[in-house]
Amino acid sequence: MAKITFNHSIAASRVRPSAPIRRTGCQVSSNNLVLIVSLESALQDVIAYNLGKSGYRVLKADSESLATPILRKQKPEIVILDLNGRKDIDSSALLKTYGDNAFLLLVSQPDIEIDSDRIEVLEKPFQVRDLIQKITALSERLAKA
Repeated sequence: MAKITFNHSIAASRVRPSAPIRRTGCQVSSNNLVLIVSLESALQDVIAYNLGKSGYRVLKADSESLATPILRKQKPEIVILDLNGRKDIDSSALLKTYGDNAFLLLVSQPDIEIDSDRIEVLEKPFQVRDLIQKITALSERLAKA
């Protein structure tokens, strides 16, 4: 399976919900809402499509400032956060700021240290099956908690 790569173009600010696609026999949690935060609309679309096929409902935001009201209002279970090359992530501050959410951090370089079972890291470029596996693992951990 080929790896997916994306160019780093900046999209206009917007928030778009995508319609869920249900598959029979899909095992997702009761709150299967995922928020994708990324400047790259192509990345958002690929992730949303594949998560939808796996039974997740997906919301999209182009920035962390646009994501904040969505987090408060919609309360997604998992947030996929594209770090766009940033390395200065404080996992305890991230969890304190966003409460009960779990995170999948998309990183350009895998040298980020995480000290929480509510945060997973996935290096870009990535394969879709790896993304789905990480989201499923986070969802299962949240269901057990």
